[in-house]
Amino acid sequence: MITAKQVDVLNVGLLLLSLLVAFYLPFQLFLFSYAVLGPLHYLTEIRWLSKKQFFVANKRWVVVFLIACIVIIIPSLLRLPIFTIVYNIPLLKKVLTIVSRYYGIIMLGCLFFSAVLVLLKQASNYLLWLVISIAVSMLVLKYLPFAYIVFGVFLPTIIHVYLFTLLFMIYGNLKAKSLWCTVGIVALILTPFIIILLPVNSNNYMLSDAIKAILFESGFNKLAIYLAKIFSADDAVLRQPVLSNIGIKIQIFIAFSYTYHYLNWFSKTSVIGWGKQLQTSHLLVIGCIWLLAVMLYWYNYIIGFKVLAFLSLLHVLLEFPLNITSIKAIIVKLFY
Repeated sequence: MITAKQVDVLNVGLLLLSLLVAFYLPFQLFLFSYAVLGPLHYLTEIRWLSKKQFFVANKRWVVVFLIACIVIIIPSLLRLPIFTIVYNIPLLKKVLTIVSRYYGIIMLGCLFFSAVLVLLKQASNYLLWLVISIAVSMLVLKYLPFAYIVFGVFLPTIIHVYLFTLLFMIYGNLKAKSLWCTVGIVALILTPFIIILLPVNSNNYMLSDAIKAILFESGFNKLAIYLAKIFSADDAVLRQPVLSNIGIKIQIFIAFSYTYHYLNWFSKTSVIGWGKQLQTSHLLVIGCIWLLAVMLYWYNYIIGFKVLAFLSLLHVLLEFPLNITSIKAIIVKLFY
């Protein structure tokens, strides 16, 4: 067992290590972390969240997130070669297209409903609040077009791995009041600015055809494209954002955020206590699923990505109540 202080010191080291490797191998590190560290993180965190009652008063309503995840993921799964015949059924294809179009509404609706489950613990009619959450989400996305990018693209990706990790660290430090944890928080806040100031030359980052294929077939490149639109108005950059200087810095940030998000979770085993709650049988099941997931990614990264997308998105949705809890605790501490 290591002390809380040692964990905080370790986290600062992991942060610096993640940034260093991301600077030299931004694309390779991201793909490795997503395929190897990601599945293990999903499995262990979902198990821990279930033990914590998902940080809500009424655990039964968490099924809403499960249903939402299934609805969102089905269109992607049906695009796998083995479902080609089914996917090409005109009526089904039209329904799946509609589902994909309203992906942002589903994500934002789940976030709003998470706030309801956390903040209104004595609510008598959660179904009504679920309908209200969806209605509000529809209005937000209708009148604020950019909200789709924020909640449909950034929320389950960069907001989840960077901003929510930062909030979780701040939330934990409200009780611990650790100097080294504070150092880690400040370092995490400064990291995007450090990356912006880093001198990079896109000519030094050569990508193999295999990596390019994975980035484009999986849609990972879209995250870089949307971020590039925020930081640059240069048409040349926007045409090839992944391989531009700005694109390289964006990818460094993405690789760093995902890698540190996973490593931060694993390093907090003794502090959060999620490792203590895993019995031998649980470890065996998680270990076997994780090994199969890694083997699937190794066999075919795109197939692995699509099959594991369910677990990836599910852990994001199930973490929403914890994110709301963290935000609430920080606000209460600062203003009350």
